[in-house]
Amino acid sequence: MRCKLKRRVMEIEDPSDVLKEKCDQLAEAIKKAKGVCVYTGAGISTAASIPDYRGPNGVWTLLRKGQQLKPQELTDSEPTKTHMSVISLYKHGKVLKKYACLWCMNKKPSKRPKLFIVNLQWTPKDDLATLKINGKCDDVMEKVMKKLGWKIPEYTREKDPLFRMAVPLQPHEYNTVSSKQLQAFFPPF
Repeated sequence: MRCKLKRRVMEIEDPSDVLKEKCDQLAEAIKKAKGVCVYTGAGISTAASIPDYRGPNGVWTLLRKGQQLKPQELTDSEPTKTHMSVISLYKHGKVLKKYACLWCMNKKPSKRPKLFIVNLQWTPKDDLATLKINGKCDDVMEKVMKKLGWKIPEYTREKDPLFRMAVPLQPHEYNTVSSKQLQAFFPPF
């Protein structure tokens, strides 16, 4: 049992030739699909320096080992290639806006939506997947988007609506924070 649990948290990457073949299969499935549902976890953001949960330095892993969590500086985090690829998929009309039943477990396996998993670790749905890709999200999405011939949009903070809504600190507030301050893209009040 202990060995099985250890294998589940191991991070495994497909060899590059296998990864390319699987990415080609995923791209072909996306091309043929009427729509896709993108269901993500913490792994999509690790390339943006946002901590995951089960990885070697993940929040749950460190807590289970009795280690202290270090404060995370998220002010420099930006969307990854995977985040931006999802935007491209959406703009190409592939991402469903509404999806009534994610897993459709009440249907016969042949009637369920096809499930494609991209993850470095075991997931409870691996056995149900049409294809399991053991790879990093950004690597996979870069290959998939290239195969589809679709550009991954470049992220710029200047165009990010969240930063447009942000209110910069006032001079009298500077000493109330200990984290790095974000650069404003608009004149202060």
